[in-house]
Amino acid sequence: MRESSDQIAKLLRALSQNDDLISEAFDASVELGDRSRNGRIDTLSNLKALKPQDEGVYRLNPRLRDFIADYLVSYRAYQTLTRLTGGIRQARSVWREIRVRHENGDASDRESLIAQLVDTVIDISYSIERNLSLLHALISTQYGDVSNFQAKLRQNKFYVNEVSESLNEMEQVSSLFGEIDSQALNIGMLDVRSIVRKRLTSRILTWTLQIKDVQTAINRSLFRARMQSERVRKLGRVAHYLRQNKTASGFEVSSDVAPPDIFVAEPIPLVHNLDVRTCGDRDRAALMDALRRLPPRAVPIPVQEPEPALGIIDEDDTAPPDFLEPHDAMLGNLIAALHQSSQSISLRDWKERYADGLDLWDEDWLLYASIQLESEGVHLTFVNALPADHLYANQVSIDILAHGFL
Repeated sequence: MRESSDQIAKLLRALSQNDDLISEAFDASVELGDRSRNGRIDTLSNLKALKPQDEGVYRLNPRLRDFIADYLVSYRAYQTLTRLTGGIRQARSVWREIRVRHENGDASDRESLIAQLVDTVIDISYSIERNLSLLHALISTQYGDVSNFQAKLRQNKFYVNEVSESLNEMEQVSSLFGEIDSQALNIGMLDVRSIVRKRLTSRILTWTLQIKDVQTAINRSLFRARMQSERVRKLGRVAHYLRQNKTASGFEVSSDVAPPDIFVAEPIPLVHNLDVRTCGDRDRAALMDALRRLPPRAVPIPVQEPEPALGIIDEDDTAPPDFLEPHDAMLGNLIAALHQSSQSISLRDWKERYADGLDLWDEDWLLYASIQLESEGVHLTFVNALPADHLYANQVSIDILAHGFL
């Protein structure tokens, strides 16, 4: 035990003495230099704090980089979530061995196996909390260090898949440790049951809700990006039309070479519009004449008001309500209506009731609304586009019915 403590102290002392190299390796690779620098790099390499990348080039140990990144809450673009599958398999194997030995009356290595199970439980708990910290950091920084809007959209879709996989693993964790909880109670291993309940099963519901909140935020961001892309596409079409049709911005024809049919003798009433950005002498004279005809501006005389009496003001700390997008407001009204009704409501009919819903594509509205309504616990029925005798595996739905709560 004393030897292990000495080795840990030696490791931490070496990291502290070479903290500048560790900081440099966290941001980029480290290259060899003078004799003193090379000796320090060799020391960190022998401790496996630095890993060789190329000849004379070293990089920080990925495990040490992850530890520092978690402390600094500094993550790169496309940072993957920590997978829980390995910890789940290890916990299942260790618990199976503990249960078999308990049933056979074999008490050998019981304490070491329980300690290994506790370490696995703590590792899974830490991995889940790290994933939540990473996702919250990415949301607060608009999903990481990317260079353009399209890269941001691709990264958002990447994290949609990551969050879905994380939710699947959370279900596996809940199922496995729920079984361990009940089995430990049946065989009288209350210490194992207490650890599992305290570290995992009592917190799984909170973690799952937080991950679903992140999933909702990412879906909302993708939906807004889809709407913005549609507006940009329409604006691009108008700009393309204006470039292809030069007469949309007027044309100039010389009167000497123009055909006689182009000029019409009939007078056309025109309204002289002044462009203040490029006005000539005539426009400037018209503006000055109009300015002289304007009535003089009334200058208000300031009124000396008595100073108000001192008083204690109770400040209202209530934060202003968040602004809702039109489609979110439509969803809020729909959920409120479902809580007060026992009838089914068509999502397409509901969208047609609002003027803001005319700019939404039916497919986008049905997809976005169905995801949000399912998270609220609303029972949905998909209306098929084909008759019952022509249905196939990938059914096409033309509408969705949301059922009331009453």
